[in-house]
Amino acid sequence: MSTLRRFITKVFNTQHSETIDAARDFMETVWDAEPPTEAELAHVLDKLLAAYHNTPDCDFTDLYVEPPDRDWKEDWDKTAKRFPDFGFYAVADPLTLYEPPDLGVADAL
Repeated sequence: MSTLRRFITKVFNTQHSETIDAARDFMETVWDAEPPTEAELAHVLDKLLAAYHNTPDCDFTDLYVEPPDRDWKEDWDKTAKRFPDFGFYAVADPLTLYEPPDLGVADAL
């Protein structure tokens, strides 16, 4: 089990909500078994977005869990292997309609 999955399990192990269920579904779809199709990925991302949107506001909690140490390069490499069609893509500032656009690069991973 990855460090991120252990962290999520530790934080959310005793809690239940639509948002937590959507987060678990997302993690399982993305990281378990075969990589999901783009349609499956879009579906779990939509569920996660809808669950987040419907999450009620809450008061601050003193629950603190130390964030896991991360090797972001290793995580990026693993993600790139599972989703080889995603990665860098060109972007342009949509607010520069009547002048040369500011061009840039974004990363879908």
